[in-house]
Amino acid sequence: MEPVAAAAPMRRSGGRLWPNARQEQLLRAGLASGPSALEAWNGLEPGLDLDALDPGSTRLLPLVWRNLDRHGIRGPLMAGLRRRYEQARVLNEAMLEQFGVGLRAFRSARVPAIALKGAALIQSAYGGDVALRPMSDIDVLVPLDHVAAAGQALRDVGWRPAAPVTPAMIELTHSAPFVHAQNRSIDLHWHVFEECCGPADDVDLWAAAEPATLAGTATRVLTPADQLLQACVHGEKWVTVPGLRWIADAVLLIRQGHIDWSRLVQQATKRRFVLRMRAQLEYLRSAFDTPVPPEAFSRLAASPISRLERFEHRWSLRDRRRPWILVYWCNHLRSGSRSVGTSALTFPRYLQAVWRLDSPAQLPAAVATRLRRHLSARPSGADRA
Repeated sequence: MEPVAAAAPMRRSGGRLWPNARQEQLLRAGLASGPSALEAWNGLEPGLDLDALDPGSTRLLPLVWRNLDRHGIRGPLMAGLRRRYEQARVLNEAMLEQFGVGLRAFRSARVPAIALKGAALIQSAYGGDVALRPMSDIDVLVPLDHVAAAGQALRDVGWRPAAPVTPAMIELTHSAPFVHAQNRSIDLHWHVFEECCGPADDVDLWAAAEPATLAGTATRVLTPADQLLQACVHGEKWVTVPGLRWIADAVLLIRQGHIDWSRLVQQATKRRFVLRMRAQLEYLRSAFDTPVPPEAFSRLAASPISRLERFEHRWSLRDRRRPWILVYWCNHLRSGSRSVGTSALTFPRYLQAVWRLDSPAQLPAAVATRLRRHLSARPSGADRA
């Protein structure tokens, strides 16, 4: 391990972690207060077509409506924003009701559970307003040795795994989707982070988890510092359209004032997320005036950084033509105490588990398909803005 001095300058490439100019302005309309919110919205409204927004921006519209309505802003687009707020409320209420069925099934089967991501953030970051945090699925964490019982409990109440949950998948990956006849999905986690899939990697997360009530059922959620870490790490994933929700999640979590910054730094250091957190917290502070204490930055600046994290971070900042297979390789290296040589031998088995392939013979075709898809991707005009 080696110490690092000053933070590297942020690179903001569309199609990944950072929003483009219009997406950032939309975030300000949803997150800012007073004149700043009005200024952001006035800059957007004249040419804004709510039906033509990218999916990441569309998910922000309920938050934008609530913030503008709170400021007494009126205009021709407010009815459309409110309609999307109400749609998100109806969808989320139905999803959480179904999640409550799953939580009660876990309780009957004596399976401990922690609600993750959106379902938990509705309470801890969004003040309990179910419409403000649109969700595409529900994420729930169970202990590693309860995965089989959790899967059976979900089957008993109408959920089915999207692909067989094999021993190799449980050993090498972090989650598996279960789907319901009503086109809803639960992502069953046995690890919080896909980069941290060692047998003991979640012990301290379970130990610090806090009680909560969701969908009328008692459960647990991660401590606010761990929720913030997960929001930022998950938001860092490279996707064609930036998730954007990680920014709103993180800003609102921090504004609640319950972050244990010492724990956040300790967890980021332990899990080798230091470079990610430094860049993301600096962005949140500079772009949204988020109250991150100076000591958090100084402690992150003094934290040791492994060669793997440096290598990983360097490639993760490149554009969509970067060697994408390195993301899988780095995640595989992170989990467990394997040497590079041993990891190279087990890497094909890891890819088979992550991609949910039936046999190793399917790997060459799967690699070729993903490579073609990756190379054919081009930034859109919105991504370049």
